[in-house]
Amino acid sequence: MTRETAAELLQLRDTDFPFGMPHARDLLRIKLPDTLVDRLDDLAQQFGAAQYGRWDLLYPLAPNGVAFEIEHAVLLHTSKVMFLADGPNTLLWNPSDETTPKFDMLSDSETGLTVSLLCGGHSFLSDGKLLMVGGGGFSPGAATSNQAWKFDPDSKKWTQTAGLMSTRRWYPTAVTLGTEEGPAGHSGQVLIASGQDEEGAAAMELYSEVTDSFTPVTVTGPVTKDFQQLYPGLNLLPGGEVSYVPTGFGNCGSGSVYGLSDTAAYFTFTGAATGQWTEVGPPMNRTKGMSGLLLRRNPPFVRVIAVGGGAPGTSSTVQTLNPSTFSPAWDPSSSIPDGEARVNVATVLLPDGTVFVAGGTQTTTPASWIYDPDTAVTPWRQMDELNAPRHYHSCLLLLPNGKVMAAGGASAGGCTSSVENTIEVFSPPYLFNPDGTLATRPAIVSIDGKPLGDPAIGPTGHYGVHHGHNFVIGTPQADEVAKVVLVRPMAVTHQTDTEQRVLECDFVRTGDQEVTATAPDGGHSHAIAPRGYYMLFVLNSSGTPSMGRFVHLH
Repeated sequence: MTRETAAELLQLRDTDFPFGMPHARDLLRIKLPDTLVDRLDDLAQQFGAAQYGRWDLLYPLAPNGVAFEIEHAVLLHTSKVMFLADGPNTLLWNPSDETTPKFDMLSDSETGLTVSLLCGGHSFLSDGKLLMVGGGGFSPGAATSNQAWKFDPDSKKWTQTAGLMSTRRWYPTAVTLGTEEGPAGHSGQVLIASGQDEEGAAAMELYSEVTDSFTPVTVTGPVTKDFQQLYPGLNLLPGGEVSYVPTGFGNCGSGSVYGLSDTAAYFTFTGAATGQWTEVGPPMNRTKGMSGLLLRRNPPFVRVIAVGGGAPGTSSTVQTLNPSTFSPAWDPSSSIPDGEARVNVATVLLPDGTVFVAGGTQTTTPASWIYDPDTAVTPWRQMDELNAPRHYHSCLLLLPNGKVMAAGGASAGGCTSSVENTIEVFSPPYLFNPDGTLATRPAIVSIDGKPLGDPAIGPTGHYGVHHGHNFVIGTPQADEVAKVVLVRPMAVTHQTDTEQRVLECDFVRTGDQEVTATAPDGGHSHAIAPRGYYMLFVLNSSGTPSMGRFVHLH
């Protein structure tokens, strides 16, 4: 290094980088020899966002300067994220501005909510409203935890359901079914399972959109499930069955979650409110893990996935199960390469079909990972580290811009309310060129000839897409489109989410600036894609997605 280069480096240290240069690219501000510049540029590409993605710490989760200790996060079809904490306040966050916080704190007098829904369960209804059941606060047995409420993202109002649940529920799971009721067949049902009441784990019941009330479910046959984990991992299978994985919550200790082993199973409805369980595989311990559903156009068409949780032997692994075979069995586990035990881990399905795995440790911020379930040899890719530990009470979800939001998280060693009251976002590698610059994204400019932003489209200004029907996507990059997907938005709490679905649509190029896609169908049940709102993405051959645009599938 020349004397002049050294002097310039020292000057920059004093003026611009008093704490050092955190990125290799910072060195490029110095007049270095061309060969060294090229070398540093190569290093920046090899270790930059194009390879590892990037976590960006945005700002405190603190509307009006007061920390909001969240336990629930929901992506609404208005493209805003709803946060819930203890108490009746509802917080809406606009993620479109990553520099200036845009919060809308709604009080009980503004929304109509009169109780705490903390520690309840939730899923979306066919009209885009959020159904939230049970809860009641930081301990079970609250007098109001047999209630259920619906949130309308357009009016920003909560309304209580006409009927009460049959029992109080604390830490329940709600999963929207593909079943349709009513003369027009446009309304559905939600299965409610588990949730501690004053006498233990509660039996299942069904919510009906038509009657706005609940009906207990009768389980027949020799197999019963008491869901001792609470917040059990439930997902709707394409055939209308409900898959159960023993993830969910175990206890408040930071150590052992042994003793909660259970056998995965699926529930088949045999009548309007009756059904039976069929167990799958040997008992497993995935308590404090997270489950999900992988759907594909080619075999295997459907897989259940379990990530982390349980004893040390499973808490750093992932397993999948193909329920479509004659004798379903769990595949051998795939180990997360860093070997870190992960409990209360987050799993987010990305538009390109991969699985983002992050958090799940209490005192460290280890690397995040992208898991490709369709790649057998090297399924894991290491990603950037979080800025804060995200485990119990943290919430991660996919945003319409293709990024992943992380917020909340308890203190180490137990089950405190969230203390990590910041918002950060992860930009996956698919958003970057090989040199680390932002990739050019394909764009969706119209749907069925109607330009985006047309307020006259649909009753709430959104685009209607019919099951099994074709719809035309206007895009200037029609010749580059390699994939069209619909992604159901997440509604997550306590590492439990029953909503995640990434559905790849058949499509053909039908013009210089358009492709025609076919919406998924499912026959009478629509269990592949229940009615409701989805984010529409088009992806190019590099896997770079467009901005997600909400459509209403009906």
